[in-house]
This record gives sequence, structure tokens and C-alpha cells, in this order.
Amino acid sequence: MRKSYNDICAYSAHWISPVTGGHSIDHFVPRVLQPDLAYEWSNFRYASSKFNARKGTYTILDPFQLEPDWFVLDFDSFLVKPNLNLTPEQKAAVQNTIDVLKLNNDEGCVELRQNCVRWFRTGEITFTHLERVAPFIAYELQRQGWVEKLHQS
Repeated sequence: MRKSYNDICAYSAHWISPVTGGHSIDHFVPRVLQPDLAYEWSNFRYASSKFNARKGTYTILDPFQLEPDWFVLDFDSFLVKPNLNLTPEQKAAVQNTIDVLKLNNDEGCVELRQNCVRWFRTGEITFTHLERVAPFIAYELQRQGWVEKLHQS
């Protein structure tokens, strides 16, 4: 499963280091809620153990069902936010996922986003490498037109 996900956590959209990261397989629909899905491949998500534990038995958005622009990255604060163009129900579901996974309440997560952008801006990593280790950040840099701007600065 690790290879299928290219070492990317389904919930943080960031690389889980084989050396330091805690790898886990999440039952997206928890076994306690639907034991019949316990061995269904389609119910498994590759996730860091931190995000798997935070999700627990909470209901969040399924990463396999997301549209590309539901989550956006605010590059002023490096916080993940719901896209303003979503319906109120979609915004609430996105915000719930952000809250349950503590995507913005984990100083390490926010700092990692800042570092990835800084490393790309200073040339320490290429955009191709950024796409590999932090696909959400790379996608947002490209979608928001920051890739060229950062290379000009």
C-alpha cells in the first residue's frame, strides 16, 4: 500500500518518511462501525499514524472523493481552508475534516508547509521534488500562480 500511495499520507497529502514517519493503514469506515468492511481493500487508506489516530472513528471527507479545489492553502498564514466557492454544506465538511485532523492546530504541520515553500523558493528543492513530497502544496502553488512568482524573487 505504501508504494501505491507513493509514501504520501492520504490525509495530510505529505510524504511519510520511511525512516521517521509512522506508517499506518486506516480503515476509512471504522471497523467498529462496519465490521464487514474490515478486509475490504477499498476501505483502506495509507496514512501517517498521527493522522490515523486523530481521525479515529470521526467522519471526515474521503480523500478519494474530493474535488481538487475543495481545500486551499492560504500562503499568508500557511493554514488550510475551505474554498470560498463551495456550498455551505461542502465548506462545513471541509472545515470538519481540517478540525478533526488538526491540520491547522499542529505547529509542526504549519511549519512543514512553510519550510517546503521556503526550500522551493530558495532552490533547495525542485518543483518536481515538491510535487513528490508535498503534492497539495505544489498543486496550490501552481493553482494560485506562485510558482513563477517565487522563481522571480
